Amino acid sequence: MGKQNVRVAVVQAAPILFDKESAFQKIEKYSFEARQHGVKLLVKKDNVIFKS
Repeated sequence: MGKQNVRVAVVQAAPILFDKESAFQKIEKYSFEARQHGVKLLVKKDNVIFKS
């Protein structure tokens, strides 16, 4: 197998407390921006969204 380069990024952004919809929109925004820069693996640090 040959080597393959993969672009990886980490996002550290403040969560939006008690607003699940806005939190998902923020994650979607950063995911879209990362994809535009060729990122194949995006790690979102310190974010937990609970189902209510």
